[in-house]
Amino acid sequence: MLLVLEPSKSSLHDAIRVVELVNQFKIPMCAIINKYDIHLDMTRSIEMLLDEKSITLLGKIPFEKLVVQAMAEGMSVSEYDPESEISMMIHRVDAFKFGGFLAGTDYPRQQPSAYS
Repeated sequence: MLLVLEPSKSSLHDAIRVVELVNQFKIPMCAIINKYDIHLDMTRSIEMLLDEKSITLLGKIPFEKLVVQAMAEGMSVSEYDPESEISMMIHRVDAFKFGGFLAGTDYPRQQPSAYS
């Protein structure tokens, strides 16, 4: 299961509830923190939760105004501007990495600052 979190109290609270539920079914989990740079203290709290629960952090994606522009046009950022840096970051959390996680590949538990 892929958890997509944002640095907010409500996202942290929801993550705790989801983790408790998913753990009952013994489903493997990994996570991405979206807009990690809008509240760094909350991002650290989320990272601590993930570490405490042994949930692999696949990456952190920064806030980007281009995503808002794409949404206003009714498109994904990958459709709106496929060559943009943010599109490339999102694509790095791809089927290879996520698929490898599900297949049992042991990714390092390091906390990347962002995909670049």
